[in-house]
Amino acid sequence: MNFKAKFRILLLLVSIVSSDFAYSQTRTVRLAEKKKQKIEQRQKKAYQKARVKSAKDKFEMQTEQTKKRMKESHKRARQNNALNNKPFWHKLTNRKRKPK
Repeated sequence: MNFKAKFRILLLLVSIVSSDFAYSQTRTVRLAEKKKQKIEQRQKKAYQKARVKSAKDKFEMQTEQTKKRMKESHKRARQNNALNNKPFWHKLTNRKRKPK
């Protein structure tokens, strides 16, 4: 191999190695991102807890008759939503046929 071929190979190897270092992050950046993700997770968890607590509080404020109606409507909503979660082929294959 002549000098030009060796030089090209060397240049190619150096460019590959240097590109890895150019795109890598420093330790402080990785730690900062990890810390940011943890904070976001805590905020999401706190938000979900607050939503659940507010829903419970709204329910507890109601009278007994209203609570009963709310429970019934919640039950009907869950049943209707469960029907809509079936895959489309269940609707096609499990059809009831009209009697002749």
